[in-house]
Amino acid sequence: MEDIEAKGENKRLNSIVAITVVFVSVFLAMSKLKDDNIVHAIAFVKSDSIDVWNQYQAGRIKLHNDENALAALKLMRAEDPAALANEEVRLEKQMAKYKAESADLFAKARGAEARYEALNSRHEQFDVEDGVLSITLALTAVAALTEIVWLLWVGWAFAGFGVLMGLAGMFEWPIHPEVLTRLLG
Repeated sequence: MEDIEAKGENKRLNSIVAITVVFVSVFLAMSKLKDDNIVHAIAFVKSDSIDVWNQYQAGRIKLHNDENALAALKLMRAEDPAALANEEVRLEKQMAKYKAESADLFAKARGAEARYEALNSRHEQFDVEDGVLSITLALTAVAALTEIVWLLWVGWAFAGFGVLMGLAGMFEWPIHPEVLTRLLG
């Protein structure tokens, strides 16, 4: 009789573990899709940021070259004042254009960097979720094998934290385990 009761308790524990594993696995799969999209966005934003910074630097170099050319023209004014004045006006227009472009590119590059940081923060939330839910799966499997119920409860505690991190990543909640990501990063 005790053997039948023990088998019934084992069956119930195994059923609970199986339901936990299914829930955690489905949640992991859904959040993995979202995380992959974020990783793609991170790559795009980072490459865009690099492009904008390169444009900014190129514009600053052009500006510097035009400033030097303008200074040289001012020194040569004595030869043909009209031609030199026309070139001076053209270079001043170019310099004004580069200055305006530089300010816009600087702001755009800073914005891209901020977007990258925000996306990376969300990616870290999914990384934590993935690790914690993997621990959940291990704990629940050991609980089923050893028939230790408190391991299942500990697994559920990890699952709760992992699901919270996954939802935070999906819905852009400002929950970020800074200490954990610094320790593991």
